[in-house]
Amino acid sequence: MKIKSEEIDNNPILLKSGKDYKKYFDHIIDMNIMLDYESIKEKGDYKYALWVGIKEDEFLLKIISKPNNKTMFVVKTLEKNLEIAKYILNNFLFLFQKE
Repeated sequence: MKIKSEEIDNNPILLKSGKDYKKYFDHIIDMNIMLDYESIKEKGDYKYALWVGIKEDEFLLKIISKPNNKTMFVVKTLEKNLEIAKYILNNFLFLFQKE
């Protein structure tokens, strides 16, 4: 199961560009390295992933940051973890969305 946010305006105090997500998460997976370089260069998106474990449950968070200073978050997990996934998503929106 996955839930995703709408595109949000990035908080300019925390994020000058999509690359800045790497400053906040030591274990972030840079998906750009694994994807076709030409398609990234053309679109200008930065794509990252985080694997989060809470007790025995696991969550995959995808961050898609666009060159127009907008970001979309996607959380994937098992259906039984939907409420926790919503909580994770809302926290990321609170932290990184422009006021």
